[in-house]
Amino acid sequence: MYALFQSFSRLSKLLILLFILGLVVPLVYPEVKVKEKQPWHIEFLNVEELHRYSKGSSQKIGLIDSGISKFQTNSKNIQYIASFDNGIDDIGHGSIMFSLIKGQRNEILGIAPESELISIKLIESDGEIAPSMMAEAIQKAIDLKCTIINLSLGSYESNKLVSQTIDKALDLGITVVASSGDYGTDEMMFPARHEGVISVGALDKNGDVTSFTNAPIRTTINFPGEEIMGVGLDGEKIMTSGTSQATALLTGYIALIKDFQKHNKNELNNDELRKLLSEIEEKDYLSAFSELN
Repeated sequence: MYALFQSFSRLSKLLILLFILGLVVPLVYPEVKVKEKQPWHIEFLNVEELHRYSKGSSQKIGLIDSGISKFQTNSKNIQYIASFDNGIDDIGHGSIMFSLIKGQRNEILGIAPESELISIKLIESDGEIAPSMMAEAIQKAIDLKCTIINLSLGSYESNKLVSQTIDKALDLGITVVASSGDYGTDEMMFPARHEGVISVGALDKNGDVTSFTNAPIRTTINFPGEEIMGVGLDGEKIMTSGTSQATALLTGYIALIKDFQKHNKNELNNDELRKLLSEIEEKDYLSAFSELN
């Protein structure tokens, strides 16, 4: 995940930059090229069976991140915009998140392949983002009528303006999903800790919480986030780890739930959705749909 905001100390900014460049958590969980045909999280989440219920077609996801790669802009149901440039990803984080949600041709099965995705570029390689820009990006997602906002980013410092904009989204029934943090501490990062936000930690392929997840016992849910296969800047499949990846996958899963309920004319509010997610037993992600039926 990405750590944010200009008000950090010099040391904090250094840690942020190292994290962005893949030199903090990835020292333990390196980014490597992969050859496996089927990512483990697809089987773990039973994605192919989930798609019998929904592929997310009625949902509009606001992906606030580092943009998407040029080769991804031709995908179905995509918009890409930016706060400051052309919206194209130049560091790879947003591209990976996109591939987990929407998929990539016949190489990666997206969890919500038929959802509409709006990529709002906010992050550059230095990782420093003014809170006003963060609030502006969330407001843009609101204005574009997104039903879900994905925030695979965070800071240890809260911000009033960002909080107010998130509250505006929540009041409109928009679901906001955010990473708990990748530093292995007991403190959940902001905005994951903001009231009403769905906070996400990371699981490994055995269903155990990863050591890098912040405040795992306080998250709404922990989701696959270690050694997750996605697609990077060059279009090659790569393996990465983090609560960012868990957040993107959960965002897609939520899109399936919300779409399923919309078609059943029995939509869930955010409180009901958080309760449903918090009660899901690991490795039984079809159970939510059985309960909704």
